[in-house]
Amino acid sequence: MVLKTEIEEIIKVVKLKKANVYLLSGDIIKIEPIENVEFDVEEINQLQEAKRELLGDKKHGVIFVTPHMGDMTKEAKILASGETANKNAIAKAVVLRNLGMRIMAQFFISFNKPSVEHAVFQNEKEALVWLREKIKSKK
Repeated sequence: MVLKTEIEEIIKVVKLKKANVYLLSGDIIKIEPIENVEFDVEEINQLQEAKRELLGDKKHGVIFVTPHMGDMTKEAKILASGETANKNAIAKAVVLRNLGMRIMAQFFISFNKPSVEHAVFQNEKEALVWLREKIKSKK
């Protein structure tokens, strides 16, 4: 079943304990954590399995929509910024819902130096436009 919204076309959903992972049109994976959860290595690995289930080894973009409140362990941050978690990713757009998350995301990107290009946005529409351009330029 394909669900169309104003800005995205949801093709398939994988529901995890701490996040929902969506396959959007145009080879985009959208990750939306549940509110007030902490991600550890186990959850990062589950996200990778969900991405493989949705796209296999296909090149893709990722949009990560931060919760209003949530956190990641130090080990999860290291894993999330490394090659394994970014395998086949062309770029990642991070949508921030509040100032606290903006500060944490900017710190994560600066300190952990992810292996693929990351950009921060205040809304999903801008993030998707940027991500689609990045994907288009890499194909």
